[in-house]
Amino acid sequence: MSDMGLGPFEEMIQQAGRENIPISACLELTNACNVDCEHCYLDLVPDKKIDVLSTDEWKRVLNELAAEGCLFLTLTGGELLMRRDWFEIGSYARELGFALRLFTNGTMIDEAQADRIASLEPLGIEISLLGARAETHDAVARRKGAFDKTVRGVRLLRERGIHILLKTVIMQKNVAEVAQIEALAGELGCDSFFDLQISPKNNGSLAPTELSPEVTELLAAARKVGKADSCGHSTPFDRKSKLEAAPCAAGRATCFVGPTGNVSPCTQWTTPLGNVRKQSFSQIWWGEDLAKIRANRIGSFEACKSCELLELCSPCMALSLLENGVVDGPSPTKCRNTLVKAQALGVPGYPAGLKAIPKELESGLVQLRVPRRAKVA
Repeated sequence: MSDMGLGPFEEMIQQAGRENIPISACLELTNACNVDCEHCYLDLVPDKKIDVLSTDEWKRVLNELAAEGCLFLTLTGGELLMRRDWFEIGSYARELGFALRLFTNGTMIDEAQADRIASLEPLGIEISLLGARAETHDAVARRKGAFDKTVRGVRLLRERGIHILLKTVIMQKNVAEVAQIEALAGELGCDSFFDLQISPKNNGSLAPTELSPEVTELLAAARKVGKADSCGHSTPFDRKSKLEAAPCAAGRATCFVGPTGNVSPCTQWTTPLGNVRKQSFSQIWWGEDLAKIRANRIGSFEACKSCELLELCSPCMALSLLENGVVDGPSPTKCRNTLVKAQALGVPGYPAGLKAIPKELESGLVQLRVPRRAKVA
């Protein structure tokens, strides 16, 4: 597949993927959190209960990541700021030359924390905005006052010139506020991102997926925020090249290290491939398990090979593993999301891995070429 037309960052990621360089790593420093978002994929537990990595252990991991060519680093939780040593770890990462990004809910950011964050000169901060009103945001976060604290944190960071991306998972409780959320982000001087997909919990529970709006509401929201535009059709779709491509960068250019040291290709890969307390990161990264994952191609996934909407989808091995126990899935969550994208773009077709037509699409918002095996729910 040609790299023509890609920007420098995309070219760097593709090159890293070809050479299996973990150029981007996500470190989940803690599973503890001071809010309890109802859609969260984590089980939130105190650090002492799960014996999280110590400060020195994290520093060793950072050294090992740097030695393997990692450049971009994301620090997250739970709530990142729940760890008292988060700034020491972040400062050490900057000393090693990592480009840093922080994920937080923003509620614990006061003047002092904002100064610390600014001193790290991060590429950006990503903060969850769960509604345009306090009532909505607090209902999703399940903490009264969370909205006001989040907005205060955002303002303090913006005063220091820090770039912020406000992220919203579209749910039943906030789907009617999409336009207002986007307007609030603009008022605060932030970029906004809307996620149509709610993933199951890492423990296998499907409860979070039940919070998703009906497909018609989700479709309306997707059209409103232009979510589907990036799926577009600027160049002819090369099906052969896509089938020959890897599903994603997980385990090839990206990796994840959890709070207890478990290493996975990405944040929702529920089967760890090793632990940095027992092996070096290098031993895990170049081990047989990851080699097998890297060998996967989209064309080796039976359902994906025949899917009418393959152009609009990036198959997710982690979700497939979580929902089906195998990496070649397919993932019902991903297939449903792809159907919404197709409808928003006016593209006919039906995901090969979605076995039932959502009731609200029975009459067809856009003409669906429905496979015979699909049954109306």
